[in-house]
Amino acid sequence: MLGNLNQFNPQKHYIDFEKRETFHQMIMLEFQELLSQILQSYEEYNFEKVISLLYPFITNKLSAFYLDFAKDILYIEKENNKERRIIQSNIYDILMYFLKILTPIIPHTATEAYQTLPFKQKLDIYLENIPNTEQIKEIVIQNNKNFHETKEAFSLFYNLRESILKKLEEARQNKIINKSSQVDLILTLPKKYIKALELLNIKEKLNKILIISQIQIIQANHLSISVNKTVGETCPRCWKIIIQKTKNDLCQRCYEILKK
Repeated sequence: MLGNLNQFNPQKHYIDFEKRETFHQMIMLEFQELLSQILQSYEEYNFEKVISLLYPFITNKLSAFYLDFAKDILYIEKENNKERRIIQSNIYDILMYFLKILTPIIPHTATEAYQTLPFKQKLDIYLENIPNTEQIKEIVIQNNKNFHETKEAFSLFYNLRESILKKLEEARQNKIINKSSQVDLILTLPKKYIKALELLNIKEKLNKILIISQIQIIQANHLSISVNKTVGETCPRCWKIIIQKTKNDLCQRCYEILKK
């Protein structure tokens, strides 16, 4: 997370929550709900519960999901690409909360991490303010009012992603593919799934989020997932499999990024 904030200046590049795309807002909302539980645990002096709450989020939602697909955007897109700055703003918010809430448990590590932040800060992490439980609860309640339907859509998407990952793993074991970037995915989905993807505004970039090369979505009354191997060449910049390269041997996306 520290490395992904390199050259990020919150005073210049930070994008406010309400201006972030819906999908990225939902990541923050999940974390805010978790933060409310963590702060409550601190008030009850239940330090063990703090870690037990935080660890699954770090492992499953951040490392294995959000930061995993975000690498493509952080490393491939231009420096001031809007979605790239949104992701960095999310990482900044989550990291600052991490350091604040972990200081009582790992003070020296939190201090060292804080000192390496690449932007202006206070003298030490101990001088930062920790929001109280009521403040966070108010934020969560307000966001839940605005995002109740979207939360259901996000849950539906996340369950769909889990099903897709199982199919990808089966395809690896059956030697259909070696890695996810080789995947040509055909998704047959009931209408509720398609509406969820549209509500989250991720239908057109689902291949990025799933870290695959190609995807085709078909609406039907049933759900099915077909994994095939993409035939083509590898873009030397983003490592996606493409059918046709540009004159510079890049995929069209990378060519357009470098051309600007």
